[in-house]
Amino acid sequence: RPAHEGDNAQLLQLTRDCPVLGPICFYQEREPRFFTLNEIQGESYQVFVVESEGEIVGSVSCVLKWVYLNGQEIPTWYIGDLKISPRMRGKGVLRHFIIQTSQLLWGNGTKTDLGLSVIVKTNPAVRVLTGVRPYMPHFIPLGTIRNYAIHLRFPKKIKDPYPITRATGQDIQAMTDLLKRVHSQKQFSPVIDPAGFLKKLEQTPGLDISQFYLAKDRGRLLGLVAVWDQQAFKKIKILSYSPKVRLSRAFYNLLAWLFRFRPIPPLGSFLPYFYLTHLAIEGDDPAVLHALLNRIHNDHLRSAYLFFTVGLLSGSPLESAMRGFSYHTFDTLAFALMPRGSQWQKFEFHRLPLHIDTALT
Repeated sequence: RPAHEGDNAQLLQLTRDCPVLGPICFYQEREPRFFTLNEIQGESYQVFVVESEGEIVGSVSCVLKWVYLNGQEIPTWYIGDLKISPRMRGKGVLRHFIIQTSQLLWGNGTKTDLGLSVIVKTNPAVRVLTGVRPYMPHFIPLGTIRNYAIHLRFPKKIKDPYPITRATGQDIQAMTDLLKRVHSQKQFSPVIDPAGFLKKLEQTPGLDISQFYLAKDRGRLLGLVAVWDQQAFKKIKILSYSPKVRLSRAFYNLLAWLFRFRPIPPLGSFLPYFYLTHLAIEGDDPAVLHALLNRIHNDHLRSAYLFFTVGLLSGSPLESAMRGFSYHTFDTLAFALMPRGSQWQKFEFHRLPLHIDTALT
């Protein structure tokens, strides 16, 4: 059935019960309101839940977004928050839930039968969801998004050729022009409405125009990105470290004590970090991104944050902008999904590079 506000407490608990597994095991805390992230992600959304004996044991969110595909503006569903309570796994719940949700989402004359989803590479759900099962939507691999967590340790010497400034209201037109030029040349990049850009920022918790960094050359805007602390509605809580990560953490924290930078927190803590969002770089020039990263890094060195993160397409020229930074990475796999037999199964998704704003996943 569709979820409603009265389901908030149970949805928050289901999220805690379904951690992401890997070298670092964690869950995404969505207090105080589960639905806030869904509202931010797109134009409209639906959250579906499955119940057992009056208790919510599964969820999936479907957010309607307008994106670019081969330069055209296309409505798509972003599919996320797929969770099945551990005690209900292996009992056929997923199968029935997927069948019924697909009928609700795609069987009522909705705008589109195309979806997008991302799954952490180390998550065992990748094998379950993308396998050949007749009741599952058809999954088409789009690429790997590499998430760079850039550590805040020592100051960077600024030798970049591009001056970096903070945005003001006078930059709005140039910013939206750049976003449209860059995004229209990427697959699944969001369509930015110039008329509603500032209004959307005002409605987004933790984000405003002053948090955008701009790279210019003789007054021409070449790149932009914003810093976004989402702690008001989404946090990452650490549940466990693998033996290898525990060893690395011990060594890192010794260096942190010696050189007085922020240590990696213990189990049960929330990670202190922020996202980069709304990334747009003219011509995917890594020198422009490198200049932006240098300035953001230095501006936040003495802050409460341990790192900041940005997602880049694996193999993109922009990855070379990471030179000189200390970082760790984890990969997420992106998929287009659709009902079997959909016209989208023959679409040329790889004609242009993939772009996904990982701050909105």
